[in-house]
Amino acid sequence: MTAGDSTVWPEDVTAAVARWRLQDLAAPVAIARAPGRLDVLGGIADYSGSVVLQRPIAEAVVAVAHHRENELLRIRTDVATDGRHVVELPMSLFQPGGDACTVEGAHRCLGVDSLPAWTPYIAGVLALLVQEEGFDPTHGLAIDLSSEVPDGKGVSSSAAVEVATAGALVRLAGLSVPPARIAMLCQRVENRVVGAPCGLMDQMTSVFGRHDALFALHCVPDRVLPPVPIAPGYAFWGMDSGVRHAVTGADYGSVRVAAFMAYRLLLEAAGIASAAIAAEDVVDTRWQGYLANVNLDEIDDDFAGTLPERLSGCDFLARFDAITDDVTRVEVDRHYPVRAATRHPVLEHRRVLDFAASMSALKTCEDPRQQQALAHAMGQELYRSHSGYSDCGLGSHATDALVAAVREAGAKRGLYGARISGGGSGGTVAVFGRAVAEPLVPRDRSPAPATDRGRG
Repeated sequence: MTAGDSTVWPEDVTAAVARWRLQDLAAPVAIARAPGRLDVLGGIADYSGSVVLQRPIAEAVVAVAHHRENELLRIRTDVATDGRHVVELPMSLFQPGGDACTVEGAHRCLGVDSLPAWTPYIAGVLALLVQEEGFDPTHGLAIDLSSEVPDGKGVSSSAAVEVATAGALVRLAGLSVPPARIAMLCQRVENRVVGAPCGLMDQMTSVFGRHDALFALHCVPDRVLPPVPIAPGYAFWGMDSGVRHAVTGADYGSVRVAAFMAYRLLLEAAGIASAAIAAEDVVDTRWQGYLANVNLDEIDDDFAGTLPERLSGCDFLARFDAITDDVTRVEVDRHYPVRAATRHPVLEHRRVLDFAASMSALKTCEDPRQQQALAHAMGQELYRSHSGYSDCGLGSHATDALVAAVREAGAKRGLYGARISGGGSGGTVAVFGRAVAEPLVPRDRSPAPATDRGRG
């Protein structure tokens, strides 16, 4: 059996061994563990090429895999918010000529309502490993999965499921798949098999995140930056708003589409790509394909008349064939918040860079007054990010109330800032403050801060 690179298994791995009675198996068993993540800053700017800062949480998914003598894939899941489910599928689905032997086929046959909700996330990983990494589907398989990551709270429970499943299957098959490649395959499962337009930051954090630092990723699309160590005496927490979040939700999708609509409008206004050019043929030498590389002055001055507050899909498609995003599409009968969806990633990218620089300075600062100033500035960046979500239409009354409560407690009580996180529209609020302020943060429903248990 294997459990990452550690010889000391975390409690949840030990519990999984007991839960699925793995000690009774004679066959080799592969085990992998992947944590959820707290989106500290960056969030929905990832698909626009921003830098993002992410924090693995203590809660994780444990996946175990072993061969079976029959020719069936058996998936068993034990998820706190969804209970236990068992499904069996013929392995022939994943073999050449099978219904799931292509990404499109896997999307059609694994996402049906008759199968448990987690099926496409797990079986989709197998499908892509067969298609792209040489996994041999001739043997029967068992994949047993247990999760402590809160589902529907915006802390990447789905990415943790995918990464843990991939880790277990890769180890079982003895494949050599680089960690970044695993993250990319898992993102493709979510985009193409499940149909959720997530960026890459969730899977990359689950693969690379450290308990003692913020994971920094420049989403162009996958440039890993040096981690940002968390200054001693400071901490991040996640507070559950009680409102479920789904990356497949219409609000998130609309804001993402709006950002790519704006990018296409800017390309035309800058003379880079006219409306006559097909989206797939666009070549951008000015902003290198990413909205986050646009300067705010360009938006407010040079192209002030280019970006409307809102734009209907019908009006956009009357001028352009499509957006340059390959995982979403413009809907004719929807109206999109183009201007807000443009300004947010441009500003968020700068906020992230300033936040990371302040955290680095805070780590070495010995002057209490300067520490206070740095922490205050970092908190303000979180509040501004929260406002950006609201401007895009991704806020919620519940998350607004939590952010207001943090603001009211304030720096005098050790809480500096908070923001809605992930895809917004509910889910989890990220909070930054002094570690001694932890008793002020409600913990009954919220993800735990990462400790040594929270390593990916």
